[in-house]
Amino acid sequence: MIPKEIEIQEQIIQKLQKHDISPFSVVFSFEAGDPGGMLSITFYIQAEMNEILGILGYKNQCDKSGWLILEKNNTIIFTGLALLHLYTVL
Repeated sequence: MIPKEIEIQEQIIQKLQKHDISPFSVVFSFEAGDPGGMLSITFYIQAEMNEILGILGYKNQCDKSGWLILEKNNTIIFTGLALLHLYTVL
């Protein structure tokens, strides 16, 4: 049986690949202290990270509290409503 975390990671990778984006890493965890989990996506290049932010409408989001964007590392960490938004839009 595949752990739920691995299933979620694989689903996100497949959804990203539908947008012609191959992430460097996708890590999901329920153990980060958030009952809804936490998802981290690291991209090879910043342009792909910016493309996902555009698809998700990040600039138009009123509540950006669940988004942690690490531009230096091309990484986005999603929690809470941002994670739910990712699941529904992507």
